[in-house]
Amino acid sequence: MGWLNRLAIKYIQTPEKLAENELRDTRLALYQSERQLLEAEMRVDYYRNVLGFLEAIAADGVESVADSQRPKHTPQPQGPQRLTPDLSTYRGAA
Repeated sequence: MGWLNRLAIKYIQTPEKLAENELRDTRLALYQSERQLLEAEMRVDYYRNVLGFLEAIAADGVESVADSQRPKHTPQPQGPQRLTPDLSTYRGAA
């Protein structure tokens, strides 16, 4: 009969266990809502940018908008970005 009591105590829903389950579910719901909010803000920013781009094209024309978005000058590579070390300075070099 003791094993039946232990089994019942383990699986019975006490107010504390119910609160723990609700807490976990509420945290998950909050996380999902925050993620949906961030995704909605990203969509709003995207459509604002598209709207501004299309308004600029309608007002100024395609060529002037394309020219304004091109970089003014392209930087020329001035040399290697990463220099290789001189291996003769390392121990064991011949």
